Amino acid sequence: MHIPPSSTHHIFQSLQTTDFVDVLRPFVLLLKRMGAEIWSVEGNSPEYPQVIFDAIKDNKSFITELEKPEPPSWLLGWFMEYLSTIWTLPVLGSVAAKMIDFLCDELQHERFAAIHPLGILTAARVRVASRLLGTPS
Repeated sequence: MHIPPSSTHHIFQSLQTTDFVDVLRPFVLLLKRMGAEIWSVEGNSPEYPQVIFDAIKDNKSFITELEKPEPPSWLLGWFMEYLSTIWTLPVLGSVAAKMIDFLCDELQHERFAAIHPLGILTAARVRVASRLLGTPS
């Protein structure tokens, strides 16, 4: 599937906006459809997947959604899809480590109580996947 680089760039830039949920859904769809090709846009640095993950996890709208009494599970469900797109990239270990830190540290505050179990389950999946690939996260 070919999606013009300008489209992915626009979505990447939009991940830092307040319309976050409306942008994250199509981003996850692009991850599923494009796989690792999503990172092959000309001009992207090798660290770009890490920059994008940081932009998502630090987005205030993302945090607000996770604080809700019943946050939708898909808000963490995309982590494994994201990892699958960076299996062969040098940033895999650092992104996996950041994911685990986010899930096991930042999301363990009381205000995220409703998502604790899913956060720990997702962290375990990320850890197992990164161990299978031999990354030291």
